[in-house]
Amino acid sequence: MDSPYYVNSESFAKEFIKTDYKAISLFMFDHITNDWRDVIRSKINVPTAIFTGDYSANVQGQRWMQSVIPNSKLYVYGKNEQGDHFLHFKNPFKFTNDLREFLEK
Repeated sequence: MDSPYYVNSESFAKEFIKTDYKAISLFMFDHITNDWRDVIRSKINVPTAIFTGDYSANVQGQRWMQSVIPNSKLYVYGKNEQGDHFLHFKNPFKFTNDLREFLEK
């Protein structure tokens, strides 16, 4: 939470985006109770950018995704780069540059 970019984006979101916690809880329950490996392994067939960070508990799974998705590229942000699940909010310039580089290829 110490990134000034995150503080700014979080304040903006709280002001303008009203959260429906009931809808979010239903969505998250559905998301975490499904096994997505068959979808990831066999249905993603376009170049794919995968972003994660050292603070994420999911780095191992994202490394697996990169190994099974053809033409995918994994970006792992270090702790010094605010590398967690919200890196696009916490390090927006690096994220934007990396995404732009991926899309231009």
